[in-house]
Amino acid sequence: MSVKKEYFENALIAAVMLVAVLPLVWFGRNSLLTVHDSLDSVMAWTKMLKDNGLLLAIDSPTNQLGNMSTAFFGHISYNIFTLLHFFMDVYTAFVVGYIIKIAVGYVSMFLLLRRLFPDTKNIFIIKLVSTSFALLPALPAYTFWVSLDAVPLLCYAFIVVMGWDNHKIDIRVFLLMLFPIISNFALVGFFALSLWGLSTTVFCIYKRALSRSLVTGFFCLTVGYVLVDLKLFYSVLLLSEPLNRSIFNPSQGVSIGQAILASSTEFLAGGYHAPLLAIRVIYPVVFIALASFVIFILHRISRRKHKCEHDFLATNSLAAFVMLGITAVFALVAAAYKTSFFGSLISTIIPFFAGFNWGRVSFFNRIVVNVLFALTLVTLLRSLQLTKLRSFVYVIACLQIFVVLTYQGFYSYSGINLNYSVNVQRDEMLTYREFFAEDFFSAIMDDLGYAGEGVAALGYHPSVLMYNGFSCVDGYMNSYPLARMLAFREVIAPQLERNPDHKAYFDGWGGRMYLFNDDISYEPTRTKADSPVELHINTEAFRRLGGVFILSRVEISNAEELELGFVNRYYSDKSVYEVFVYRTE
Repeated sequence: MSVKKEYFENALIAAVMLVAVLPLVWFGRNSLLTVHDSLDSVMAWTKMLKDNGLLLAIDSPTNQLGNMSTAFFGHISYNIFTLLHFFMDVYTAFVVGYIIKIAVGYVSMFLLLRRLFPDTKNIFIIKLVSTSFALLPALPAYTFWVSLDAVPLLCYAFIVVMGWDNHKIDIRVFLLMLFPIISNFALVGFFALSLWGLSTTVFCIYKRALSRSLVTGFFCLTVGYVLVDLKLFYSVLLLSEPLNRSIFNPSQGVSIGQAILASSTEFLAGGYHAPLLAIRVIYPVVFIALASFVIFILHRISRRKHKCEHDFLATNSLAAFVMLGITAVFALVAAAYKTSFFGSLISTIIPFFAGFNWGRVSFFNRIVVNVLFALTLVTLLRSLQLTKLRSFVYVIACLQIFVVLTYQGFYSYSGINLNYSVNVQRDEMLTYREFFAEDFFSAIMDDLGYAGEGVAALGYHPSVLMYNGFSCVDGYMNSYPLARMLAFREVIAPQLERNPDHKAYFDGWGGRMYLFNDDISYEPTRTKADSPVELHINTEAFRRLGGVFILSRVEISNAEELELGFVNRYYSDKSVYEVFVYRTE
């Protein structure tokens, strides 16, 4: 490859990555960020822990949810992102984390594909596929985005270690203990360890010899995950407190047949936490190319013409079918998780895994699908003879990058912010600054003479209050003591009896300890409420949990009946919020 060509390729990749990151830097706190599992939880948790000097605390009381222990904020682990928060504010750490996510995703996929397709003629295709993979949106919470992007690096490491001498332990394998610093056990690590262990077993059986480096690598990874996710292991293994996830019921009446049908969606699109974005480019190209390869091979066989080229096509076609099969299996596992039958079966056979989301293994489909995409493009490059047709292969890879960059769904910070920059018409999405409204809530805190009393939110996410330093009675917690869930249920029991949907949602998990209401949603909006609503809670149960203030986005019409005294109304033209403050009498 000429130096000029390599320079052009690298400059193109760098420009694409800059386009992805630039909106978050350019708009700053006026950027649009996904609320779900991000602004509504992790960002507020992290800021609360940082503000109170508890980022590294394993089992210390917080000022949230009845002094809930830091152990139940276990997803804020001892990884590279926690380190970032020691030196940066929450938003800056988020942006730097996003840059790290892209860098890790690109390098890890590049190393894996370079190992699988070593021919130098494939290098630009490998760079393009690695770029589109690195830019794929994913849940940023708990370092999940970089955890998933780092999986190809672990696959690469396994292939490398697999090639070492079976009878000796190479000292380099101990570097795997550092891998969990860019990973997360609950969302990725458990499955990574399981697949490493399974692959090691298969390899050792095939070789009829124990690979000491692979076995040592497994234990190094395990030790690394235990150290990095120490709070998670501490809360699960050492605290005897039953958790809300012990009654977690994700099925909500989903039958096995319905789940199998839903697996097709999982196969094609992936979950919203880790979308595949493969429907527009990747899958059509893969299926058309694979069908063409099979037809060509069968045609040649029927005419009894055989060339080594056919062996190449046959081998790659077989590999493609295997990868599609793996993707289908992972999708079926994710679908099975949503059924009560398989959930109950796992809980009965292995009670320790009650509430554990083993359907997350489908997240690995994005790695399999992108390797499949690279395999297809590499095969096309070798098979096509005409230069123009070969150039079209690079166009296909670039189209996938365009699809990822312009995606408007969850966790797509380039797509939604690029659209926001040219679209003057604002929708209901709030910017980071608007969502947390620090100046507005700081003014409320000062006016109230706030001294750490328990508060709850009505009509918006409690994370807004937690982020701004209030001590919340309510909140979003994915794994916490069951006793706290049942105690909060007493607070909202009147509302749950009125609304079957709220009842099923809360009793099936209890992750959102919110003051649910029929007339006003907690979803973000810039539209001010124009009429009072009735709140249905048990005020005495609210007091028992330490609740003193309710900061509502709407006037509560039955406040007197609930023994809530009106304190003040707060309004600002610079804020999307209008807050009515009530105090228990």
